[in-house]
Amino acid sequence: MLLLIADQMKHGIGYLKGEDPGLQIDVAKHFESSGIKAARCFDYLASRSYLKLASSLLPLKHWESHHELSYRITLLLAKSIYSCGDAEEAQSILQELLLKCRSMEEKLHVQELLVMSEYCRLSLMLKDCFFGSNYYHYLIFKVLVNEKKLMVAYNLCCDCLFTLGEIIPKTLYFNQSTKMIQTTLSLVESMSVEDLLELPEMDTRLTQCMSFYCTASVVAFFGKPEMIPIIACKMVQLTIENGICHRSITGFVNLAVVLCWNKDIENAMRVGKAAMSCLSQRYKKSELLNHTYLSYYGHVAFHFESFQLCCKKLQQGLDVLMLHGDVLMAGFYMCKYMNLAIPAGERLPTLLQKVDSYLESAETHKLYMAKPFLTNLRCTIVSLMGNGDSLEQNDIPLPIVEAKYVHAAIKAFWQGYTERCQHFIDKYLVLIKSDSISGMQMVVFISFIHGLTTFQLMKKNFSVRLRTTALEVIKVLKHLRKFSRWNFQNKVR
Repeated sequence: MLLLIADQMKHGIGYLKGEDPGLQIDVAKHFESSGIKAARCFDYLASRSYLKLASSLLPLKHWESHHELSYRITLLLAKSIYSCGDAEEAQSILQELLLKCRSMEEKLHVQELLVMSEYCRLSLMLKDCFFGSNYYHYLIFKVLVNEKKLMVAYNLCCDCLFTLGEIIPKTLYFNQSTKMIQTTLSLVESMSVEDLLELPEMDTRLTQCMSFYCTASVVAFFGKPEMIPIIACKMVQLTIENGICHRSITGFVNLAVVLCWNKDIENAMRVGKAAMSCLSQRYKKSELLNHTYLSYYGHVAFHFESFQLCCKKLQQGLDVLMLHGDVLMAGFYMCKYMNLAIPAGERLPTLLQKVDSYLESAETHKLYMAKPFLTNLRCTIVSLMGNGDSLEQNDIPLPIVEAKYVHAAIKAFWQGYTERCQHFIDKYLVLIKSDSISGMQMVVFISFIHGLTTFQLMKKNFSVRLRTTALEVIKVLKHLRKFSRWNFQNKVR
C-alpha cells in the first residue's frame, strides 16, 4: 500500500512546488519511507527513484533547518545508487555529504560506504587492464597498485580507524605477521563456540572499528595482501578483549583463512567452525554473508567439509548478495563457486547454464574483474563436454596467470595430453610457490591431477624425479584425508 500511494503521488509532484514547506516535508518523508521499503524488497531502481523525489522536495537551506532528515535521505540515496552499480554517482553524492556531516558518527557511516564505492569505481577503471591484447596487461594492474591507485580505499579505511583510535602499521618488520598470529592463537587456544556465545556485546565505537577492519580486509586482498593476517589478528584480539559483535565473525573466519595459507588446517578448522556456529546461533544478519561465506566456504571449509556443501553455501551467499545489490562482491562469489563446482563433480550442462547466466550478470553490472575468469571457465567447461572450443585458451585475456595454467592443465588432462598437462602444472606450481594467497582448493585439485599424470608418465619412462613427485602428492593427499575422508579418501586410493 505504501508504494502504491507513492506511485500515485508521483503524478502530482509538480503541484507541490511553491506550496506549504511543511506539506513538502511530509511528502518527502513519505517518499523516504517508500525508498526504504523498496530497498528492503531489493528493488533498488525504485528505491533510487523514490529517494530522488524525496531529495527534490526538501526546501531551500534544508541542511540548516532539517539536517537529520537531509542526512538520512542523502545517505539512503547514495546506498541505492551504489546498489544499482553506479559507483561514480554514489561517490559524488557521498563526497558532498561528507562536507555536511556534523558529528563523527555521521562521517563514519558516509566514509564506510565511500570506501566500497571507491573500490567499485576502481574495478571499472581497471577494465582496460583486464581486456588488453594479452594477459600480460595484468602488469598494468600491478603498476596501478604500486602507484597507490588501489590504495585510496585502503588508506581511507586506515584514516577512519586512526580516528577511532586503532592503528594499522603501514610497513611490516621481519616476522611481525608470524608473531602476531602466534600471539592470537594463544588467546583462542581453547576457545569453543560456547565461549563465543558467552562473550558480551561490543560497544558502538569498537563495532564501527570492526566494520572498517572488514572493509580494509577486502581491499587489502588485492592491494596489500601482506596486511590480511594483521587485520584478522587485530579483529580477533579486539573481540577477545572487549566483547563480540556481528563483524567479529568475519575476523575469526579471516584468521582461519590465514591459518590455511600457513597449512595449519587443524587450528583453521577449530576456529572456523566455532565462528560459523556462533553466526548461526547468535547472529542472523544476511549482510554478514558478503565476507563470511566467501572466506569460509571458498578458502577454509573444503578442507573438512564436502565440496558439494561448499558449492551449495557459496550459491546461497551469491543469491543473497544479488538481492542486496552488492554486485561487486557477487562477482567474486561467481568465480569461487565455479572453481569449486568442477572438482565437486557438478553436471557440466548445468555448469554451462550457470556460467552463461553469470556472464550475462557480469556484463549487465559491469563486473570487469570477474568476466575474464568466467569466460575462461566457460571455455574449460565446453572443452570438458567435448563440444569443442569456441575460443582458444591463449586468446582469453586473464589478469591472473595462475588461472590460465590451471584451466589449460585441466583441459589437457581431460583430452589425454599427459605431457602437455604436466607442462602447465609445472608452470602453475612455480608461480604459486611465491604466492601464499592463491586459491587453495585449486592447489589441491591440481595436486591430484599432478599425481595421476605423474603415474602415467612413469609407465612410459620411469625416473627418480617422477617417483619423488608421486610420493609427495600422496603425502599431501593423505594429510588432507585426515580432515575430510569424503573429499580425499578416493583420491589417495
